[in-house]
Amino acid sequence: MIATTVDNRRIRALARDYGRQFPPFRRAMVTLRPRICPFGSLLAPIDKAGTLLDIGCGSGFFLFLAQATQPRRRLFGVETSEPAAANARASLRSQFGEAGVEVAIDATLDIAAWPSGQFEAVTVLDVLHHVPRAAKRAFMAAAAARVAPGGRLIYKDIDAAPTWRRAMNSLHDLIVARERVTYTPRDRIADWMREAGLVRVDAQTTDTLWYRHTLDVYARPNS
Repeated sequence: MIATTVDNRRIRALARDYGRQFPPFRRAMVTLRPRICPFGSLLAPIDKAGTLLDIGCGSGFFLFLAQATQPRRRLFGVETSEPAAANARASLRSQFGEAGVEVAIDATLDIAAWPSGQFEAVTVLDVLHHVPRAAKRAFMAAAAARVAPGGRLIYKDIDAAPTWRRAMNSLHDLIVARERVTYTPRDRIADWMREAGLVRVDAQTTDTLWYRHTLDVYARPNS
């Protein structure tokens, strides 16, 4: 298992700092998320990555957190909502623009429009359950294609088991995101990643409140 390298108290403090620039609802979402999401475990496997692509980056908090805890050369986010992408773009550039960090956030629904280059780390965090069932395999294949040799893909999502946790999370997304979400067994994800040339090197399960998080780390071997 990959160890946590960032103290949770520091993560919560960074969330409060980042959230101050947003309107009240978004500020609350950013500030409270470290209480339900295991960010320390997400940061640990990318601690040496100099370039990071976050697919479904939302407000840009994970990109901010990754840069604030370990300097990187390039941050890139993909987000389907243009308002969210614009906020993330402005926020990250105001934080790191003068530090010589390349920052780009694209708003697109088209996986073909994602950046064509490869990254040392690619993250897909709490995103796949929002992707239509028929599109999930192609979505994850496109994410895997962006992982450079020697790089890692970090996949985290909400588990569908047990039934009561699934029901609570589905209700949460119905209220907050106004979506009926669908879940994918983690072993199916592992099969898709294997087809894409990635090897699973770590698998974790963490419970917080009514959420059960599954976190899998995949690596692309050096050729």
